[in-house]
Amino acid sequence: MKNFSLYRYTNKTLSEIDRIVKTLGDWAEIETDPITGQQLQYEFIKHETVVERVDETDVKAIYLEFRNARLSEKNQYSEDDKKRVRRNDSDIIVFEVTNDVIIIPLRGKNYTTGSLIRTAFNITEDNQLINEDFYFKEDFFYWMFNHYLNNSGKIINSGLENRELRIKSLTGFSGQTRDTVNKITSDGNRISKILWTLAFLFTNEKLMSITPELQHLVTREEGVSTEVIKLDLTLTGTYKIGITDHIGSRFMEKDTTSALVYLILYTYMILVPELQTNYENDVDKESWSPHVKKQFITSIGSEIEDQVSNILDEIENELDEDE
Repeated sequence: MKNFSLYRYTNKTLSEIDRIVKTLGDWAEIETDPITGQQLQYEFIKHETVVERVDETDVKAIYLEFRNARLSEKNQYSEDDKKRVRRNDSDIIVFEVTNDVIIIPLRGKNYTTGSLIRTAFNITEDNQLINEDFYFKEDFFYWMFNHYLNNSGKIINSGLENRELRIKSLTGFSGQTRDTVNKITSDGNRISKILWTLAFLFTNEKLMSITPELQHLVTREEGVSTEVIKLDLTLTGTYKIGITDHIGSRFMEKDTTSALVYLILYTYMILVPELQTNYENDVDKESWSPHVKKQFITSIGSEIEDQVSNILDEIENELDEDE
């Protein structure tokens, strides 16, 4: 899966970003290595403009490969290259929405990511580069588990009758500990799904992430289009998308820039907003509430208790037959 994080650069256009990238040689302050005497790398080694059709809308985006090296303030005269030179590289996708541009570095979010974007696009203004994190909370993850377990993964789209969202599989983890084995899939029986749901939800750590494989169907006059996209959704601002797991319109283009841009755009513009809207609608209608959440967790416990009781009865019968 490929990491990505989200930023909004306010009051900017894609044309302005394109001009900044093309004129890097005019404004970039390139450092010289005091040991080798050579200039350090500060360049875009790839600059590709693509237009992708996302849900009947043509979206123009720029795909960039930015490579940057800086001298360490503390160790700039060190003979050790790794101590002397610090790299801050990333591939970046940029596109325009409502008088701003969305900047998506294909890397996790940490203390150097904002610095990388400011360096790449010569951003000097304060308060113009802001986080564009998806808004999730732990309750949203419980809501997804409930839909998966009790509605065959199907999420009803309010007001969008030509669309269907379905959770095909789920993986979750708490805190910093990722469990790559405990995966709920549509192939499992109900009791196995309940067991894994218990494993995810009843831990001592906060549920920090959920990894759904989502099937999105859109019905139009010309037919039904289907996209299956696997996402790692977190509370921390770093997300992942399963490029090689994708099934749908770009299945035969998995290793192309175009396919990657399309999947990122589809996720940002269509898939996650529909998930968020449906969660908010369920909360507003009180079809999902603290009371429903309590019932959901109670029902899981009850079904497990019944299953354990049945198994114990079977063992008792076996013991009686042996006597």
